[in-house]
Amino acid sequence: MKRSIFSSIIIALVIVIFAGLTYFLIEPFASDEVLNEEWSIYRDVQNRFEFSYPANFGIAIPDIRVDMPDGDLGEMFFFPQFSHGFRNGKIVLEGGLVARFGRTWVGAQALGGLYDPILAGGLIDNFPVAVQERLRSQAENLTISNFCSELSKSEHISIDDSVFNNVTHEQRQAIIGLDRMRNLNPEVIVCKTSDYIVVFHKKVVAQFGQVRNIQHIYGAIGFLNDSFTSVQFIRITSDSPTKELLETMTKVVRSFKVLH
Repeated sequence: MKRSIFSSIIIALVIVIFAGLTYFLIEPFASDEVLNEEWSIYRDVQNRFEFSYPANFGIAIPDIRVDMPDGDLGEMFFFPQFSHGFRNGKIVLEGGLVARFGRTWVGAQALGGLYDPILAGGLIDNFPVAVQERLRSQAENLTISNFCSELSKSEHISIDDSVFNNVTHEQRQAIIGLDRMRNLNPEVIVCKTSDYIVVFHKKVVAQFGQVRNIQHIYGAIGFLNDSFTSVQFIRITSDSPTKELLETMTKVVRSFKVLH
């Protein structure tokens, strides 16, 4: 059964509430823990791919298989000493490695909710076909060439576009809210490309109701031309990442290899 717009909005709001209320509990990842010369290798049990990561991140654990709109798929990995979760009585947001098939959906609301497969996927099927195609095109048209431009935008879609003329007021508000999710007043601090990889760091305002806080979203994304279309390592903390941390996350992304 298709999820209603109201239910999808509730799910999205729960995510924002969690992000807002836990902001002051976010635990920064110390840079001296990143600078570890010992690295481990994860090889997929089906021998499709492998990647390397700092041993002190903890053993890479396949977290969930990420199902996305239109059958696009992804594989997500959790690092016990780095990724999201409870550690030392505090909460860390995001931090997993994701390898994707199909469109380049981007998680952690790094570009707002319209590019997030879980959030956008919960809404898309509720709209007319023309609107569905317009929303899906957001991820389909994302490339390494336009990533930094999209990263800097507070709004990625024009709600005044004629394709949205026949949607209800509730649907229009859902689209606007999704686009702005964890993406108010975006400030791009770093966004640079090298070969097929983009490294980025942005500061945003996350808001629910009257609750506002500043969050830092950062990491690296590799745009691939293979059976996997992208590999992403994105994290959210209350503090800015160090240069060393960004370099380490980029090294993990660069290590990803498709095995044939």
